[in-house]
Amino acid sequence: MVRDLILAGRSRHEHAEPSAPTDRPGELAPAIPLPLPVDADPACDLRSVIASRRSTSLRDSGSLPLSQLSLLLRNAEIVDAGPLCPDARLRAQLFVVALDVPPLEPAVYRYDHAGHQLVLVEGVAREQLRAEVLLQHDQGDAAALVFVVTPLARWLRMHADRGYRGAMMSVGWVIDSLYLQAAQLGLQYSATGGFALARANELLQLDGYEYTTALAFAVGAGASALEEPG
Repeated sequence: MVRDLILAGRSRHEHAEPSAPTDRPGELAPAIPLPLPVDADPACDLRSVIASRRSTSLRDSGSLPLSQLSLLLRNAEIVDAGPLCPDARLRAQLFVVALDVPPLEPAVYRYDHAGHQLVLVEGVAREQLRAEVLLQHDQGDAAALVFVVTPLARWLRMHADRGYRGAMMSVGWVIDSLYLQAAQLGLQYSATGGFALARANELLQLDGYEYTTALAFAVGAGASALEEPG
């Protein structure tokens, strides 16, 4: 059983409550405040957005405005999702690999929801991402990739085997929120699991045990995703 594997590995880890990713004692990573999110279209019909959302090619995507990334992040992260996240410690976290998001430098950032800011993790180059992390190389054309990270070990400790299902449902909630917001903004976007998990965890500086990468959301500016299908 999955829970048995998790419990068997606990002897390798401290029993104290694990820290959130990159929250290391003494580490003062630079933080970049994000612009205050402004709803793209408060009068937008939700049903039309749901009907039109679909994965699109990232091949011709352009630069992603920081204001739109700000809105994506603010509206996607679970804050109070009821049964989907019954404990704040189980909340999925978002990491951004910014490749073409002016004025951000190409780098990996952790999204700090409380401060609505990005915390620098490390620099990254587009070709490095393609060569070492991505298995779907066309996703490397995106302006940014939002990696959804889940505290999987904690889900399993608290809810046994059902914790895996709970973790994936909470990740799905985040991805679905990203899809809806990206569709409303008319962006190009696609969710993907096409990456080397160990390399992705290494890039995000995750241990792969307490926290692990679940899915990624590639996004860029370009043709409107709200156009009616031909």
